[in-house]
Order: sequence, then C-alpha cells, then structure tokens
Amino acid sequence: MATKPMQTLKLIAKVFIKRQLYPIESNLRITLPNISSMKPSNSSSSQNPLIQHSFTFIQRLRMRVSAWLYKTLLYFSPTDPDLMANLGNIEVLLGNYEKGVRLLGLSLDANPDQPLALFSQGIGLQNLGRLNKALECYDRAITLHPDFQEARDCSALLRRSNVGTSPHIQPLDDINRLVHARHGWFLANRYDFYLGSALIRYGEFSEAEHEFLASLLGPGDFVIEVGSNIGAHTIGLAKIVGASGQIFAIEPQPAIFRSLCANLALNSLFNVQPFACGCGSHRDTMTVVTAIDYSAATAHNSGGVSLSQTGDGIPVSVMPLDELVGDIPSLRLIKIDVEGMEREVLLGANGIIEKHRPLLYVENDRLEKSKALIELIMAAGYRLWWHIPFFYNPDNYFHVEENDYPNEASYNMFCQPREAVQPALSEGLIEINDPDFHPLGH
Repeated sequence: MATKPMQTLKLIAKVFIKRQLYPIESNLRITLPNISSMKPSNSSSSQNPLIQHSFTFIQRLRMRVSAWLYKTLLYFSPTDPDLMANLGNIEVLLGNYEKGVRLLGLSLDANPDQPLALFSQGIGLQNLGRLNKALECYDRAITLHPDFQEARDCSALLRRSNVGTSPHIQPLDDINRLVHARHGWFLANRYDFYLGSALIRYGEFSEAEHEFLASLLGPGDFVIEVGSNIGAHTIGLAKIVGASGQIFAIEPQPAIFRSLCANLALNSLFNVQPFACGCGSHRDTMTVVTAIDYSAATAHNSGGVSLSQTGDGIPVSVMPLDELVGDIPSLRLIKIDVEGMEREVLLGANGIIEKHRPLLYVENDRLEKSKALIELIMAAGYRLWWHIPFFYNPDNYFHVEENDYPNEASYNMFCQPREAVQPALSEGLIEINDPDFHPLGH
C-alpha cells in the first residue's frame, strides 16, 4: 500500500478517535469515571467501569469506524506496534477485553516503553479478573511515566485490597477476600470501607478497641455483643474466653449475619452463639434500612446500617436481651454498637443487668441521643468513662504505614457498676460526670 494513502487513513482514524472521551494518541491524561467503581468483570461492556460514561450512538460509531480503519492499516502493516496499540486501546474501550489485551501485548512486545498501552492493558486485564497482571501493568506504566495519575489511582485501588501483595490474603472473587488476620481467618468484603477494607489492608480492625476489650476478659467469661457485624471483634474475644466461656453474637443484617457465621466456621469457634435478629426494649418487627447491595462492587459501610420502625427495607425480628439470652449463669460484659438504638437495647436488658451487674461498653456517637443514654446508665448505678480508640493502629498486623482513616475514631463509653471495689482499666480515660457533655460537640 502506498505511503500517502496509509498516512491518510491514519489521519482519518486519529480524527475519529480524538473526538472521544479517550484520547488515544494526544496525551496521557484520560477521562475516567470515579475510580472506586472499577471492578473486574467478564460481563458485557455496558457494565465495564471504564465506559460508564454511556457513549452516544455517534461516539460509538466513530470508535467503530476508527477500529475498522486501524484494522485495515494493520492488514497492510501487521507488525506496526503503534497501530496495534491504538486498536487495542479502542477494543478495551468498547469492552472487547480479550482482543484489546492481546493486541496491546503484541505492541508491548515490540515496544515495551508505552505507558498508555500498559495502562489500557491493565484496564482490560482487571475487567477480565486477572488482577495480579493488571497491577503489574499499572506499576510499569507509573515507572515509565511517574505523573500518570490514572495509573496511580488504579494501582492504589488494587493495592488497597492487597491484591498479589500478601501471602495472608486470597482473592475468592471480585468482592470477597479470605484474610489470615491478627485474630484469625476472615471472609472480608473489599468494598466495605471500614471493616472489610481494614481487615484486608491492615490485618485487623480497630485494634485499640479490641485490646481494651480483651483486657477486661479472661477464660470462662460470658459476653453479649449486640451488633457483631462480620465478627471483627467477636473472633478474637471468643478465643480469649475459651471453651469454658461463651459469646452471644447478635447481628440483624441477613447478608452480614451470613458472613459472621462463615467467620465463626473458619475459626472453628463453637463457643459463640449467633443470633440473626435485632435487640430493643420489647418484641417487635423492624426493618433493616439499607440501600447496600453486598453483591455489588460499590463502596459501602456495613457498620452504618440502622433499624427503623417505618420505611422500606428487610424485615427483622427484634428481641429484648432479657428474653433472648435467657437464664445465663454469669455475664462479664455487654458490648453494644447498634447505630442509635443503644438506649433501647439497655432497656430490654434491665433484668440481666440488675442480676449480673456486667461491665458495659456502649457506642455513643449520636449527639441528639447522648444525654438520655448517659442518664439511663447512670441511673442504673454505673460510673462511665469515654473511650475513643482510633481506627488506625501504627503497629498493625500487616505493617502498613499509610493511614487510610486519619483522625477517625469510634466514640464509646466504658461503664462499671459503682459498687465495684476498684474501677477496671479506667486509668487515662475521661470520666463522664456531665450528661450534657459529648466530645463531638465540644
């Protein structure tokens, strides 16, 4: 084919493709949707996070014309690395990942120093579920072009899930990871920003809180945990109380309850009795108010879900603790983290609290409900202290120095019966004497 027609076809192809969101040859800045939405997939291109901008018919037509032109050029120059890279970029953009990855690989074999081709190959590999290879592509692109921000974003997303970087983590699918963490094995959702991500990233969740609770317990202790979530604290505490002790783990979210049970099974814990329900002041049916689809690759906070008397959601049974746990022989600790229903849980546990006088560890991060909650516990004959553990632990299990949760902490109250001879572990804590005071409000 003559040189001039070849140049003409190349020019036409460039004009078509440069009109798109994805500038193939103009520069290294690429328009992408929110990087948190990216996920590997074998599904159709309509679900590809790279093309969630919803191309118009004209845009798609232009890309397909560009692809046809590059295919024509490759027919006459089958070993041209630039043509293969450009066509590979377009195929990835259109969701034809296998074709795109193959073409980009051939181009990179001929010319390895192509940051954009490496990035596009990484996108294709990630959407095919080949996460380790995708990470290698992103890192090579960054090495060649340190200011390539999109490649940095994609690499950070995969590293956030510790893909291919830790022998403690095994990918099960796009959503879940099997993590060998500080306190045992966990099934963790990598899109759960606080619990799942922390276990994957650091090998632990809110370790300062766990250490505090662990210091209160010993073998043979009985513990009630209302709001166990996936068992991030349950697993470690169950190992502390041992076979002679028992944990009552209560979690109302059906999907999260299943993960809790999976984690109990993974750790062969038979001293934990899980309950799929909520707790309140009386028997009731409430709804789990959540728009979270735990099967989707979207960021969420499983620990921020509340129960409601009204509204759409998943119906769940609500039981008072006095009825739920029955006549237990002893009770060392009640831990409550229920997104604003702490007072109702305590009202439903009045009988066991009066009988056993357990330690209480109660979340209190709702300013509008704080005073009534504090007054209720004080009226039950307890002294209270603020305990505010930060989420990030510099001495974390995986030795990760980056803090993904700067200045983020949980606001809890440690409560001990006034008749106790010596307060347990209150040294260094701020005693609560004024029910109107809350650290978040001052």
